[in-house]
Amino acid sequence: MPNGRSTCRARFALAVLAAGAIAAAGGLGASARASGRPESGASARDGSVAGTLRPPVRAVGIAADPATGGYWILKSTGGVDSFHAPWHGSLAGRIPRGTSVTAIAAGRAGGYLVLTSDGEVHGFGTPIYGSDAGRLRAPVRAVGIAADPATDGYWILRSDGRVDAFHAPRHRSLAGRIPAGSTAAAVAAGPRGGYRVLTSTGGQLPAGLAGRQWDVIPGSRKIVALTFDIGPVNGVPKTLATLRRDHVRATFFITGRRARNSTQAVRAIAAAGELVGDHSNNHPDFTTISDRRIGEEVKVAQAAIESATGLNAWPWFRFPYGAHNDHTIRVVNSAGFVPIGWTIDTLGWMGTSGGVTVREVIDRVLSHRRPGEIVLMHGGSDAHDGSTLDADALPTVIRRLRGYGYSFVTMDYLDGFASRVRAGDGAVSSFGSPSYGSDGGRLRPGLTAVGLAADPVTGGYWILKSTGGVDGFHAPWRGSLTGRIPAGATITAIAAGEPGGYLVLTSDGAVHNFGTPWFGSDAGRLTALP
Repeated sequence: MPNGRSTCRARFALAVLAAGAIAAAGGLGASARASGRPESGASARDGSVAGTLRPPVRAVGIAADPATGGYWILKSTGGVDSFHAPWHGSLAGRIPRGTSVTAIAAGRAGGYLVLTSDGEVHGFGTPIYGSDAGRLRAPVRAVGIAADPATDGYWILRSDGRVDAFHAPRHRSLAGRIPAGSTAAAVAAGPRGGYRVLTSTGGQLPAGLAGRQWDVIPGSRKIVALTFDIGPVNGVPKTLATLRRDHVRATFFITGRRARNSTQAVRAIAAAGELVGDHSNNHPDFTTISDRRIGEEVKVAQAAIESATGLNAWPWFRFPYGAHNDHTIRVVNSAGFVPIGWTIDTLGWMGTSGGVTVREVIDRVLSHRRPGEIVLMHGGSDAHDGSTLDADALPTVIRRLRGYGYSFVTMDYLDGFASRVRAGDGAVSSFGSPSYGSDGGRLRPGLTAVGLAADPVTGGYWILKSTGGVDGFHAPWRGSLTGRIPAGATITAIAAGEPGGYLVLTSDGAVHNFGTPWFGSDAGRLTALP
């Protein structure tokens, strides 16, 4: 809804103009006309990680260079690829342990700032004036950064809604005032030394799935969900090999501790295309800890899993030991997560030293078969006896269940039972900068606001939505990706380009230009093996 008021006819006319601009600039499918220094092609002398990228690498942020009109793409590895813009270095191979890269912003002098989730700011070709490093307490994370065009300083947005200023004017923030059910999602600099904060319910619980632990998938279809708790990892390679060979996808519930300490195994799960869920940070009994600790366990694990894999575990969660009650379900729901139980536990986690055999694992799964069965398996033995009972039994389990007419699903199948009546918030709060409206309360069910960019020409801004749509407020609407998101990709970021247009980034590294030049992208290059 451009400017919140435009008619459908005006939107159509702008879309036609935008289509012409895209075609002239190279559009969505054009090849690069000019190249800066894409890091994946830089030499080792330049401090890059040339030729060493492994899946699952994602594109997580984009910033436009005000000097050249080009842009930089930030990758989940910490690498930065430049297009018609100078390359000054990156965090590739140097991301602080236990953190993830969250945002990138252009500095006034042609360099860029990279933000990590612990609040640290890393400057490349532009000055650093301090950061929140060492000052954030879990589960608070640094989620956005915006550069002040007047002072060359910057603002850091925290997940609790607070904005910290560094060599930039300090205004108010949303600290303690984030709308119920919302999270701080993005920050953008305004035209006169202020900033705007975007809130979204991007992690909100899918309505219709609340109030219970799901031990079986409803319905009469002969489907089975294979789930693995990770936990132990010694059986993961064999498990993934079987799933790949038999063309089956499963759901892996990962602890934050395991994501940090067994990163290679966890990344292999994500690289295999499996679904990931949250299994807490340190695996405590949730019925014995405080509500605050429950929230921290869920959120810290979510951040660790995303840091290790590039994937968001939301909204699926499994209680450690299966220990839960009505109260703990409500607390986990309030964090935006859906508890997943099981129909049958194979007991493979007990290992051979616990008296369990491969035959017993197979018999337990088959004897409890039913439409919607959820099977609990593990990545190895908790008994530390080296046994991998679940991985050893898996080929027979798959073959026998298929023989009974069953097919396999991941927990995403439960999405079909969510009424999703809660919409993304999409509200914009202005601090020291004019407000021109927002999408607050107007997004349809299931839609979230994911990015915010300020128009340096008009002083207005654009809101980017999870559908690829863009809404302009006191800023020209040039088109969007609505209905055209590349298969398998998600919308990740938006940046203002020159003159008065914007760039939309998708997780596969593709850059889509609307009313601003296009100089290439990382599309097709992020998961390349050496």
